[in-house]
Amino acid sequence: MIKTIAELNAVKEATAEVVKTRVDCVDAGIKDVLICGGTGCDSSGSKKIVECLKDEIAKAGLQDKVNVIT
Repeated sequence: MIKTIAELNAVKEATAEVVKTRVDCVDAGIKDVLICGGTGCDSSGSKKIVECLKDEIAKAGLQDKVNVIT
């Protein structure tokens, strides 16, 4: 749990590159599809969904426009 401004700023700095990357993708028109990869989702077949989705994105030639993120 974050309890101080300093701790919040540390989290901000630690994640700045990831946030910048996502903003750059949005600016470039790249879409992110987020799929849960937690224990429950994994046991319910989320890995198979990720595989199928990536296959369909590739078939449609959209691999430069859509990111699948687990």
